[in-house]
Amino acid sequence: MSKLEQIKGVLLNNSNVSSFTVNELNENRYELYFVLNKVETARKVNVTTYNITIFHNYGNAVGSYSYSLNDAFTNKELLSSVEEALTRCSYAQNKPFELPEPELDYLKIESNISEYPLDVVATNVSKAIFKADTFKDGWINSTEIFVSRNNYHFINSKGADVAYSDYRLFIELIPTYKGRQEEVELYLSYSTNDIDYDEITEMVNDKLLQAKERGEATSIPNDLTKINVLLKNEAVTNIMKYFASELTYQSQLRHVSKLNIGSVIDCDISLSMEPVIKGSPYSMIIDKYGKTLRPILLIDNKKVVNFHGDYVEGKYFGESNPTGTISNFKVKANSPIEYKELVKEPYLEILGFSAFQLDSFSGFYGGEVRLALYFDGKKLTPVSGFSISGNLFDDFKNMKFSKEEGRHSVYSGPKYICVPMTIAK
Repeated sequence: MSKLEQIKGVLLNNSNVSSFTVNELNENRYELYFVLNKVETARKVNVTTYNITIFHNYGNAVGSYSYSLNDAFTNKELLSSVEEALTRCSYAQNKPFELPEPELDYLKIESNISEYPLDVVATNVSKAIFKADTFKDGWINSTEIFVSRNNYHFINSKGADVAYSDYRLFIELIPTYKGRQEEVELYLSYSTNDIDYDEITEMVNDKLLQAKERGEATSIPNDLTKINVLLKNEAVTNIMKYFASELTYQSQLRHVSKLNIGSVIDCDISLSMEPVIKGSPYSMIIDKYGKTLRPILLIDNKKVVNFHGDYVEGKYFGESNPTGTISNFKVKANSPIEYKELVKEPYLEILGFSAFQLDSFSGFYGGEVRLALYFDGKKLTPVSGFSISGNLFDDFKNMKFSKEEGRHSVYSGPKYICVPMTIAK
């Protein structure tokens, strides 16, 4: 009998367990650690955990408790953990609900990482990284590479029984450049579920160039107070995530959202939640309750058409078929513009923030800029030591989106947003 079958048997035979979910996760991981361009440590990891949620029906309420077990548990420890969980259920009681019914078909998470053994993939990734390590006064101080295959097996008391796998790559490295005035260290982290080796080389090369430019950066002109700003990566992700956050069941239940079904937004986009996006390590086909995940259109040509979110919160909100929790989202610009058109006039392209900030209540967004490229109409100059700020509710209508596509974290869509912003020294 497998450990998963053992857990299932104990839960089914306990009359106090009204319902349950169990997610078995077996992670096979290969890790490489470099100092400069030499391997210091290579390590294999194989670990299995069981994430269990137990529900107890109190009649007019249901209590729940979630916990994890490793695969070394004994039957005595399993029985004890279930009894403890049932006791703790009484501390977290909510309105009753039913777990979702199982479905027969699911989305697929495809990955080219599956084509080779994990250690081979990790070695190939390291070659792609150090292919960019060609600068006379620049180098990569340290590098960590994790490549993993995650095997999931989900069951619940409704009869769901779903087994699937996904793959992930995580890179962390410290590019360094010895400039004329100082030595600059930057930080790069990157994760994906599908590898483009040329993209990795280009990304590392760009980061080394940024380290060089940071060491050579100057101040922006004192009379520059407002200019077109090109945002990308984290900034674009967080700005567009505003809409995904406003349109959750939770925001509606708490009455904190400014948007409703039928609302027309000022921003010229369409937006959908996507369970699976190529390259996103946050892709999933099923949620923690057993809800099968499907793409859902939230904004169609500037008009709000749906809400989304946690399965249980959706039930409390009154949805008959809640979407379940989906992390990824995709933005489509209704009138995208080519990058070369966005940069004809003077602009600032932000390459790095100390910390990008966004307040969904006030609409404030911006932050201290560590590095940017300033185009004055004639030449590009690396600049640093200033802040930019704006207000979403004023600026949405002024945002222009690039035709060029990009992905960052859970976001897929236009790579750049161009918007006039205020400069502060």
